[in-house]
Amino acid sequence: MLTSVLSGADVLDGNNKVLLNNDVFDSWTVTSASPQVVEYKIKPNVKWSDGAAFDCKDMYLAWLSHSGLAKGPDGKDAFVAASTTGYELINSATCKDPLTFETKYTSPYLDYKGIFNSAAMMPAHIVEAQAGVPDITKLTPTSDPPR
Repeated sequence: MLTSVLSGADVLDGNNKVLLNNDVFDSWTVTSASPQVVEYKIKPNVKWSDGAAFDCKDMYLAWLSHSGLAKGPDGKDAFVAASTTGYELINSATCKDPLTFETKYTSPYLDYKGIFNSAAMMPAHIVEAQAGVPDITKLTPTSDPPR
């Protein structure tokens, strides 16, 4: 159901082969094997249904909310992710520019193509507005939670 409504980095062909979602992304490239570094390039002018840009902040939010690393003021998980598989191996997530997202892994992760799937992607601009956070990428798993 979510693949009909939300877009992520990948789509599956009829044989469950993971393919780049060319409607949203230009590329995913492993720029280093050790440590594994993957660069995701978002197509220009991709928009959410409200007209806001789909950009690197959305990728950052997907990582932050699925990594299991972000904690709330009480020390408990700030997000309740269905799974942290793969995300917990990302020890650095960076927006190099609005359309370029870079991840660095603590160990190689073979499913880097499928990790940022449609179920993980949510509009960061909505979270920023509702939580009063001016820039989601300034929040890190170790930073103080917004109040």
